[in-house]
Amino acid sequence: KMQGLEEMQSLGVQGPRLDGSNVQSLATDVQVSGPPKIISFEARPSQVDNPGTPVTFTIQASGLGELEFSVDFGDKSPQGQGATVKHVYTKAGTYVATAKVKDAQGRIVEKSVTIDVKDRKPRAPKAIKILRIGR
Repeated sequence: KMQGLEEMQSLGVQGPRLDGSNVQSLATDVQVSGPPKIISFEARPSQVDNPGTPVTFTIQASGLGELEFSVDFGDKSPQGQGATVKHVYTKAGTYVATAKVKDAQGRIVEKSVTIDVKDRKPRAPKAIKILRIGR
């Protein structure tokens, strides 16, 4: 969880008094906020040569109040919690990981990245036939 950004703006209201005699003025500060915003969501590395290689996911976001972060890794494993999480893919394939950010008002935004896990295990060398010529 992380504390989000808040924006304060002044709001002024003017109008005649009920008796019509004088203009009354009132100013107050109000909190203005839209849903949270994901500034960036990265997977490093986003392409790995073999299953078992750790991938680090980092979310940067802004919003009102305390923010909650989670990552769905796209491989049916349990979600990671926090702005920075590590994950290991156990099988080769292309995965879509999705970051979710929830603000104090329960509003959720999502952003996705693709991770490509190759299977480039070293291969055994081909057999070499040795010929004997002469003695």
